[in-house]
Amino acid sequence: MNNFVIKNALIENANKMFYIESACFPECEAASLKAIKKRIIYFNEVCLVGILNNEIIGYVNGAISNSEIIEDDFFESMKERKQSDNNVLIFSLAVHPDFQRKGFGKKLLDFLIIQSKKNKKEKLILTCKEKKIEYYKSFGFVNLGVSISEHGGEKWYNMEFLLNE
Repeated sequence: MNNFVIKNALIENANKMFYIESACFPECEAASLKAIKKRIIYFNEVCLVGILNNEIIGYVNGAISNSEIIEDDFFESMKERKQSDNNVLIFSLAVHPDFQRKGFGKKLLDFLIIQSKKNKKEKLILTCKEKKIEYYKSFGFVNLGVSISEHGGEKWYNMEFLLNE
């Protein structure tokens, strides 16, 4: 864990991020390589990679928006969202299965929380499946109930973290 560093993602990291995304999520839920590249280009401040011994093993990414919820079209579309917006929408927190349950996901999310506070954002917003609610609650996220999202044909829950509390 001592050799673990977190950096803003670079466009050349997109293929590795896509590989990890595909290993962590079913095909119907996984972001496309094109979507990952868009997130890196347009919202680099919230696209972070975790590197262990010079290898990317995980990442967190999303977008900046004034939206209070994540709508399904947000996963692929970046229009009408800009850096000056107040909220961080988290689309993926993924750690390669070989490195899961070792605290790397926590380190990535903690880093994003600190960075978002420094950038004067108001909230972190994400959707998750029921089995992940307690994990996100452990960071201070609040479950706001069932989401309107039907992404991947699954039932999702809206989670919110207030950054100014």
